[in-house]
This record gives sequence, structure tokens and C-alpha cells, in this order.
Amino acid sequence: MPQPPFLFHRFCFHYSPRVPKLGDGLAFIISPSKELPGSLPSQYLGILNATVVGNFSNHIFAVEFDTLQDFEFGDINDNHVGININSLASNKSTPAGYFTSQSLNLKSGHVIQAWVDYDSVKNQVTVKLSPNSIKPTSPILTFDVDLSPIFQDFMYIGLALPQLGC
Repeated sequence: MPQPPFLFHRFCFHYSPRVPKLGDGLAFIISPSKELPGSLPSQYLGILNATVVGNFSNHIFAVEFDTLQDFEFGDINDNHVGININSLASNKSTPAGYFTSQSLNLKSGHVIQAWVDYDSVKNQVTVKLSPNSIKPTSPILTFDVDLSPIFQDFMYIGLALPQLGC
């Protein structure tokens, strides 16, 4: 099935960890099902579990807003954004920020605007963050990838919120 050249998603969130100074984050996810059976919270962000992490058959694309550094998945720190395909080990990640020079604390509880864009002509995913409603001109994260093997004819788009068990 041909894809539109661009897929845009804009959303805002604020995250306050259940236990101060700890976290686990949330993820923007595109998956073939609303149900993610066996998914676990914490380092699995409510998306996967140890037995399915990394399986190509998952058909899962996610952008994680991670507030827990998990060495099992090679996380760069406890405040990062990562692009993940079928795994919790990010294909590419960067510290959370905007305009590539301003940091953002994902655990601050302040509202953060996020844009996840996919250009299927360029085969490129970009992620932009901002503490206000103005879309930055430069992404904080860019990853060149053809998502056509991941996307199926029908996919669900949403947020995985492991702290809520979903």
C-alpha cells in the first residue's frame, strides 16, 4: 500500500514521576494492535517484554521520552529521546532538548510539545520538542530509515504510558 509522503504527529505531554527523582517515561508508538499483550512497565515503557524485544515481527515504531537510564538498552542518560524500531534499544537517541542547544527536563512536570514527522520520500524521521507551541525549525533528532517494512496496512497510533500499566 503506498504511503503518503509525510506523516505528521503533534502532541503535548507533561510527565511527573510517581517517585521523585525516579522515572520511566512514555513513548509515542505506532503498532499493529491496540493491545500489547505481555508488555511490561519501567524499562520496557509498556511496549514490549524480555521475550519479544528486538523481534522483527513486532512491527513497532516508537519514539521514547525516557526518564530512566537503563544500561540493558544502552540508554545515554535519564533524560533522553530515542527512536526505537521493534526494540527498546534506541536506533538513535539524544538528550532531551530543543533548538539543539536548550535542554528540557522530561521529569519537570511542565508541558512539552512534541512533533514526530516521517517523510517517506526521504525515508527520514525527525523529532522536535519545545516548551511552548512554536514548532522549532531544527529537529533535536533525525534518523534515516525506511519504515515501510515496519508499517502494515492498518496501524494504531498512540502513547504508551507504563506508569498507568498501558
